[in-house]
Amino acid sequence: TTTTTTTTTTTAATMRSLASPPLSLPTAAKLFGVGATVGPLVDSLHNQCLLRYHYAPIDIVSPFATAAATATTTTTADAAASSLILATSWAVPPLLGLAYVVLGSVLPRLFQKGLDAVAAAAATVAATTNHVKKSPTNLSPPTNVGSNDLQARAVVAVLTTAAIIKLSDYLVLHPTATADLLPLPSTLSLADQHIALLLALALLQWAVLDGTLAALLAASVTSVGGPLSELPFVAGGNLPD
Repeated sequence: TTTTTTTTTTTAATMRSLASPPLSLPTAAKLFGVGATVGPLVDSLHNQCLLRYHYAPIDIVSPFATAAATATTTTTADAAASSLILATSWAVPPLLGLAYVVLGSVLPRLFQKGLDAVAAAAATVAATTNHVKKSPTNLSPPTNVGSNDLQARAVVAVLTTAAIIKLSDYLVLHPTATADLLPLPSTLSLADQHIALLLALALLQWAVLDGTLAALLAASVTSVGGPLSELPFVAGGNLPD
């Protein structure tokens, strides 16, 4: 879920930075500002059920929380978390601001340069082997995407990310949902079924809103680094299972 929160929210930002000149200070400032404001709000969605930050926490209880609203939760902890409208940490805004700059621009640019270098080297080898002059394969994303289109994709990325996170929340509270509704192999455990569904939705989101190999590589790195980066905030002095 952390992967989904951080990576897919920066999908449109990735497209913008790949289709534009080198990262400028104003662009970096915009990415940082979005990450420090919108990022914690989206991140807070999965903190309402999936985890709680123990380091410098910020917990704001909904004024509309009632006993009836928490009756559907399975434990006292779930009930308490479900009544929160904001569950984050004071350390999260600056960290997510930095993450949006790195994941939304710096890392995709580095991956794109690497992919272009590999394509150019492969074309050179092919031309040398076949004694035919061949232009290097262009692996760069299209640059004719309009600013309005990028902004629209950014909004859709945030909304669909929030929806995927809330789905993960629902699956935690209703663990047999995938087995009841989807034709998934019975050999998969319930946890594996949840992961398969969320992964498929995240890949669909990437394919529709971005589709570049550089963004997919950045997402893959984040799928490992994202959860690890949260450990200091949720450990509470001890590493969780």
